[in-house]
Amino acid sequence: GSLLTLNLADKFEKPCLHINFSAIDIRHAVVEAWSWIRKNRIKTMNVAGPRASSDSHIHGRVRLLVLQLIEEARIHEK
Repeated sequence: GSLLTLNLADKFEKPCLHINFSAIDIRHAVVEAWSWIRKNRIKTMNVAGPRASSDSHIHGRVRLLVLQLIEEARIHEK
């Protein structure tokens, strides 16, 4: 999950962003993630995190985040 992803990103010197949905709402998560994507010129993104068994709301939050990031990309693509 999250720890493995952080360790692998560090090992391969790749940018990594950790969003803690316990500390940030979806609107701010989108702003933070979009800023990180632009700053690091992200073209392909891996999404990882805890299993739904340890956080029953994670799937819905991450899905919403990714969908909103796709919409941001569409807006800025024009």
